[in-house]
Amino acid sequence: MGFVRRVGEFFMLLGFICVAIYFITEPERGGLGLLTAGVGSTALGLILRVKSRRQPEESARFVSLRKLSQRSKKEREKRLAKRKEKEERNNDRIRDD
Repeated sequence: MGFVRRVGEFFMLLGFICVAIYFITEPERGGLGLLTAGVGSTALGLILRVKSRRQPEESARFVSLRKLSQRSKKEREKRLAKRKEKEERNNDRIRDD
């Protein structure tokens, strides 16, 4: 886990605690600053966590199937390219006649 991600988690925890304290105590007495601080730090924590998100690693599962699929795609493209060349040659031959 990266440092920025941990700081983001800290701010989220701090924000949740502030919001919980606001709702546990009597909100009618004021304390709007506590709610604002809680929501703000939770938002800051979420932003830090999202920005420091790691890219998902490619799974080792079904690797052989992926390779087989890629190989078949390349073979299919080669066959289509040969077919197009053959059709073009036939079209040129027909035009010449």
